[in-house]
Amino acid sequence: MKMNVKMMAAAMAVLGAVSCSKSDMYDPAQVEENKKAQEEAKIEQAKTDYEANFVEKYGEVDPNQSWDFSTGTPTISLPSSSAKAGTRAGGYERKNSSDYYEFSAATINKMKEVFVEGHDNRSLGTSFAMNAPKNAFYIMPMYMGQSAGNFELYMHVEGIAEDIKVWSKWDDLEVKPKADSDWKNVKAHNSGSNCVGVAAIRSKYYKFSGLPENAVMHFYLKITETASGYNEKNQILTSMSGYMRSFDFAKKDKDGNIVGTEGLPTGLKGIDEELENPEVMIIGVEDATTSRSDHDYNDVVFMIYGEPYVPQTFKVEEFETTYSKRYMIEDLGSTDDFDFNDIVVDVQETFTQKRTTDEQGLETWSDPVLKGQKAFLRHRGGILPFELTIGNKNLGKMDGVLSDDPNTEFEVAGWNRNSNNISIKVYQGTDSQTANQVNFPKDGAIPMIIATDTNVAWSAERVAFNWKELMGIPE
Repeated sequence: MKMNVKMMAAAMAVLGAVSCSKSDMYDPAQVEENKKAQEEAKIEQAKTDYEANFVEKYGEVDPNQSWDFSTGTPTISLPSSSAKAGTRAGGYERKNSSDYYEFSAATINKMKEVFVEGHDNRSLGTSFAMNAPKNAFYIMPMYMGQSAGNFELYMHVEGIAEDIKVWSKWDDLEVKPKADSDWKNVKAHNSGSNCVGVAAIRSKYYKFSGLPENAVMHFYLKITETASGYNEKNQILTSMSGYMRSFDFAKKDKDGNIVGTEGLPTGLKGIDEELENPEVMIIGVEDATTSRSDHDYNDVVFMIYGEPYVPQTFKVEEFETTYSKRYMIEDLGSTDDFDFNDIVVDVQETFTQKRTTDEQGLETWSDPVLKGQKAFLRHRGGILPFELTIGNKNLGKMDGVLSDDPNTEFEVAGWNRNSNNISIKVYQGTDSQTANQVNFPKDGAIPMIIATDTNVAWSAERVAFNWKELMGIPE
């Protein structure tokens, strides 16, 4: 960034303030000491100007204002060595139905036999991932047992850039409390017991087609509102980590015959009426993550049916959980733009967990083990040299560049995502040994570093970063 008028004036003032005799001019040590004093004074003046300009633009900072805007939501995936790669990458198509499908009493009863209310149903199967079929398939919310809080269902598919939000709690799910009642949204009926004890249930389908064939995929529930004592906001409950179980209503054997037709739904909407024997499966989800969980997997149940195949499940023996943050940094090259793009670095840490069993033979998971930490220098937007330290790893002195996206990867260690132990030294020039030390700001301080999720874009040059938008406050 370019030096502004205020900083030039400050530098000139310092030159006048630092006295030196004629003999000082020929004393290298004294010259260096004078230069250092000038640079230190310039840094202090720049800090003063930066803080004053920040307050002038945004107002006084709330003493409780945190500068960590990240949600803490992790990414859960298979280890790269065990993932079954798809045959092609690409996009997908989605179609939401306008008509409801009413589940028969036989289908609902069969689901209740599988996912028995209040019963530990872990023995029904194991944690799983899936491979996407080449044909289209349909997803319908089918049932919600007793569940508080709020959540959303997502589908992660390798080869698709963004995870797919499939459904939000209570959407497109209606019930009849009694046989002669009118249909009403399940939330309007009862947002606690939901579908428990109702006379009839109906919902709409979501059709997905064009997914990369054989791509590894999995479903997960994202907690968006805490159910006190049962889970926490932003937790990710996946099919790979013990929070889902699957059951095949109708699956073909090696001879193409349907196996298990009890309660098999008929007249499914969307698919070709002449299509014979579409595969049908249900997935039950447990939304409690604490010791209060009953593991009945009926907090929400989804039906999936295919044209003709549904995604094929396979057992997961190990999974990885990755936590990431993006740090956007100001370098004081300018004191009034607040674009927070002088240095942008992403930091992540990955933990692994392996499948095991308890004394009753039920599936459990080992404690998380740290696999490693990495940093990625995503962007440079300032001309001043800098030195990044992440955790206890110093990444060395680097040149400033007015605008580039190096995406350089570094191995780091000792990073604490809760305390944000990241710091930067910004030097006053290529040959300067005087640096401005910048640490992650305390609550209520004027920030020179902010933290966000890694999907938050940095600003263009000299365009102030709209951090208030991350708080839901209009600019």
